[in-house]
Amino acid sequence: MSHYLFADHRAIHRRSLRRIVKLVGVLIVALAVAPLLTRMGPGVRVTTAPDIGGRSAAWPAAVTSSAPTSVAKGFEPRTVGRSVQGRPIKMWSFGTGSRRVLLIGGIHGNEYGSGLASRLVAYFTAHPSAVPHGSKIDIVPCANPDGTAAHRRTNAHGVDINRNFPVAWSIHGARSGESPGVRPASEPETRVIMALLHEGRYCRAIALHSAGGLVDYDGPGGARLASRIARAARSRVVHLATLRTYTGSLGRYAPARYAIPTITWELQSASLGPHVIAGVQAAAR
Repeated sequence: MSHYLFADHRAIHRRSLRRIVKLVGVLIVALAVAPLLTRMGPGVRVTTAPDIGGRSAAWPAAVTSSAPTSVAKGFEPRTVGRSVQGRPIKMWSFGTGSRRVLLIGGIHGNEYGSGLASRLVAYFTAHPSAVPHGSKIDIVPCANPDGTAAHRRTNAHGVDINRNFPVAWSIHGARSGESPGVRPASEPETRVIMALLHEGRYCRAIALHSAGGLVDYDGPGGARLASRIARAARSRVVHLATLRTYTGSLGRYAPARYAIPTITWELQSASLGPHVIAGVQAAAR
């Protein structure tokens, strides 16, 4: 009887030693791996862009792996105005050149422009050297934060901002069921864009819309600029003014007031692929 008890005791002892060895092994591996995880940083886990204009949007895979959890120091936005409901309208600036480009997303709150412009902010924050030499790109990801938050085309007053600019404005300019405003530039969102154009001394303006998959243009030099963007982005150029007159639009206002080419880029999707990045870079050269 005592022999069997002694054998059982030895077996229990051996099992305890094996458990202790396994535990020590796990601890050694954990201590070895921890510094590697720390060096990898939090960027690998990021899956959403900063909340701009009331909604957040997923970053594409190409950006996610190297994107920071927040906008990096040195790329903090500034608030350039507020919407009807008091939401901030923010602008990020990238590059330091004298060739200044204004890129605007989210004029229509139910289109791809705001999501893709937000992804551009994330991309240029993570890759500041991607801005063409000699250029400065000012990005307003969401010019209509109230409409974006409600996922509707118009602002909180039911006004189509892109029919509210004070050039060729018409009371009948907006689509049925929408309004061009009670008067030209009646909306705070419109006036924010106007103030930026006035203060920024931009050489060109780019507005992101959807979903035609084409590059439209207005103003002097607009056709050449649109062709350059379309080639890089693998898109097509269509001059919509030959098909229809759009009253009170940014495309008519900026060339008439500042004689600069103005691009209306109708995106095919909200994805920030390499061709879209190439198109934006072409717009800034």
